[in-house]
Amino acid sequence: MGDTDNTRETHAKVDGGLEEDSQLREAKKELETWKMKAERADDVKSRLIVEKLEEDEAKDKAKQEMIAWVKKQDECQKEFTQSMGSVQGELLKLAKRKQDLLDKLKMCQDQLESKRAESTKLKQKFKIFVQIPDTEVSFSAQDKEESDDDSQPIRGVFIIEQRPTVLLRGGQALITFKEEQVASQILNIPKCSVSCEDMSLDVKPKRITMDPAVKFETFCGAPKRTILLDDIEDIEEEEDLQDHLEIHFQKKSNCGGDIQSIKYISGGKVMQALFCEEAGKRED
Repeated sequence: MGDTDNTRETHAKVDGGLEEDSQLREAKKELETWKMKAERADDVKSRLIVEKLEEDEAKDKAKQEMIAWVKKQDECQKEFTQSMGSVQGELLKLAKRKQDLLDKLKMCQDQLESKRAESTKLKQKFKIFVQIPDTEVSFSAQDKEESDDDSQPIRGVFIIEQRPTVLLRGGQALITFKEEQVASQILNIPKCSVSCEDMSLDVKPKRITMDPAVKFETFCGAPKRTILLDDIEDIEEEEDLQDHLEIHFQKKSNCGGDIQSIKYISGGKVMQALFCEEAGKRED
């Protein structure tokens, strides 16, 4: 009985020792596992610290680059503003020069038109119409019997004649009545109202003025039976409006009378009215 109890105690001690060894091994194994995890955590921590340092360095570098770009942008903006101001100044100078040139061009054009008008007036004033008839002339040798002393010089006789003219501009009409009294009556009216279809047209009668005659002429003028109508608006076709003018000034109720001739031209046109020889004679 005593031996049995001792054996049991011995077995119990052996079993307890084995269990403690097993627990110790498991504890060592778990310790190794945690040690490896701690080492891995340290590695991860070290890597994260290095990455953070690299990111901070990259961030500082990017910040410095951004500051440099902002500074460069400010310099470019300042340079652009200065360039824009300079360009605007040049544009203002060019605009002023252009306006000066346009004013000078307009003045030159006005002077040119004035010179052209003066030239046209002088051409009309000193224009000489020469009509040379076709004549057959035969020349023969000088007779031997005639001497040089008896020869006569060749003499040419020319007749200078100028026909009176009036420059008829756009919006004007020239009317010649058969009687001078009719023209005088019309000229006493400040403004004539001519009926045209469903509207009326106001025209202004004027006396014809001639340019001074050239030196070699004794007389040059227009007949007193002729008047000039001015300020005529183009409200109808040229021929239709001329017919209305002729009808109006033929009526006795409008102080008119028989018309020998009438000529009207619309705006934008110019015509030279030439008086015949009979019209150029004096009418006392």
